[in-house]
Amino acid sequence: MLLKTGGTSVFRDTLPPSFPRRLLSLRAYDANGLMRDADVVEGSDALSHLQRLLAVPDVAYLHVHNARPGCYACRVDPA
Repeated sequence: MLLKTGGTSVFRDTLPPSFPRRLLSLRAYDANGLMRDADVVEGSDALSHLQRLLAVPDVAYLHVHNARPGCYACRVDPA
């Protein structure tokens, strides 16, 4: 799994350091950009939820948002 932040940071099979202390909104999209699944999780538990969402049939990528303010955090793609 690759997490790509808005800048040039890329995280492989790990979370950015800020995630564990945030409430996150995880959104799973198919190749056509249609949302297929979503969840709100504590950042400290996010890795397993990201892996679960990437395993959902037809899911092509995920978006992660900071749940309370709704700000975009990053895109997650299968490795």
